[in-house]
Amino acid sequence: MTTTLNQMGIYLAQPQGRSLRPLDLDPRRIKKVAKVNNQYLKFGKSERPLSVRYQEYQKIFGSDVKFRCIIPFGDTKKMIAFRDHISLILDGYKISNPGSIRKLEWMTGLSFSQAEQIIRDEYEFHFSEYEGLEGLIANLSVGQFAKLYRTPLDQLMQFASRSRPKQGRPIGSFNRLNEEAQEHLQVLASQFHQKNSKFSKRELADLIYQSLHARSEEQIDNPILVKIRRLSKERLRKLLA
Repeated sequence: MTTTLNQMGIYLAQPQGRSLRPLDLDPRRIKKVAKVNNQYLKFGKSERPLSVRYQEYQKIFGSDVKFRCIIPFGDTKKMIAFRDHISLILDGYKISNPGSIRKLEWMTGLSFSQAEQIIRDEYEFHFSEYEGLEGLIANLSVGQFAKLYRTPLDQLMQFASRSRPKQGRPIGSFNRLNEEAQEHLQVLASQFHQKNSKFSKRELADLIYQSLHARSEEQIDNPILVKIRRLSKERLRKLLA
């Protein structure tokens, strides 16, 4: 964690204990600001090393504060864009100072672990560095995977928990491969559209075609993706039209 705090990034901070304490010790504001305890937490960004931000919270709450880097960043613009994105996602949990309607980055109504999971999920889905086929696979949900393979979730979990490598795919029915390939294609298009919202359906089809042809069928090793890979670019365009 020490190494991570030497970087800039998105963080969560949470006072510990039940005692309500002002979130700002500035004499000019101390009587005007909200008071917080372990039922509150704050998300934010730091363009300085996160260790500096951590020290600032320690000055306010003492050593009795939980502070964690959630997503480290090396690009300031990308970090600000993500902060703005997550700020909208978490808007319903934000609080305001007494007598004010302006919302703060302080929140209540969700746990530290819940907030951390939301931030990580949003980053992976909208801002991760995955590109091409890896991004598509990384963004497919467990539920969608189970649906495509007609595999019960409990069986999928048993498969995932096996320790031996390369066990193969969970057993599932592929007798509707054509229909499933079309369903999967729509999922791929949706995932690409999340990252490239200005792309037309024709451009999305071309992008899917390029990503799937960047690897051999053996490397893809997925019958549904292989089936989509075998379609011509023109056919992909028609299916997504």
